[in-house]
Amino acid sequence: MNWSLQDLRGILPDDSIDLSTRNPVVTPENPRQMLELVQLASARQFKICPAGTISQLETADLPENCIVVSSRMMNRMTDFSPDDLHMTFESGFRFNEIKNATSSNGLAVACEALSYDGSLGGALSLGISGDSPDNPISVGHCVTAASVVMPYGKLVRVGAVTLKSVAGYDVSRFLAGSRGRFGLIVSVTLRLTPRSQVISLNERVPVNAPTVRPSWHHNDSHRSAIEKNLKSNLDPAGIFPFRYK
Repeated sequence: MNWSLQDLRGILPDDSIDLSTRNPVVTPENPRQMLELVQLASARQFKICPAGTISQLETADLPENCIVVSSRMMNRMTDFSPDDLHMTFESGFRFNEIKNATSSNGLAVACEALSYDGSLGGALSLGISGDSPDNPISVGHCVTAASVVMPYGKLVRVGAVTLKSVAGYDVSRFLAGSRGRFGLIVSVTLRLTPRSQVISLNERVPVNAPTVRPSWHHNDSHRSAIEKNLKSNLDPAGIFPFRYK
């Protein structure tokens, strides 16, 4: 074990640290605590497993020297810009509550019809999409930007604001389906659309049970190669381990 309880208490209050399971579960309440956890992991060389609301967590698959980081306490909407057609949520915001956040404004997020009982960050990390070849709706297509604590201990904003971020790639494209390989997602900015257009789309092409994008995108060798290159450049120490099949 490369960390101590004193290390964690230097970042988090006691009620945000759960040591009752094989892998400790910590629950940061703000981006600063997330950043300090990753910096500690980088300095002490232990692993971090992002878990959102822990709804998809399989503890049996986790390495022993791994701390689970849940974003369930980071569940606020931090920006709503109807004129610019975007809104930003912390990563722990419940995905199935997005519709309620936009319903009174005549706007919507195109992917809000997808059924997923977890966090927005988890939905993006798992690459949730509609289970139909004719339905273009996916969480990834609705994301315009995101803030991420990278494995090297920096908080960066990727997506529409910066376009290209690190290592020459637009990292925001690769967060969809990344399963936490590239860092801790702190916040996600979603594109807004007039609600009438979203309703019309869903009526034409109904959304069935959502699907999860396969790991390393098995049917896209080009994307797989880029993801592996990103991983080796951004996280050479493997602080964010490979998880999920």
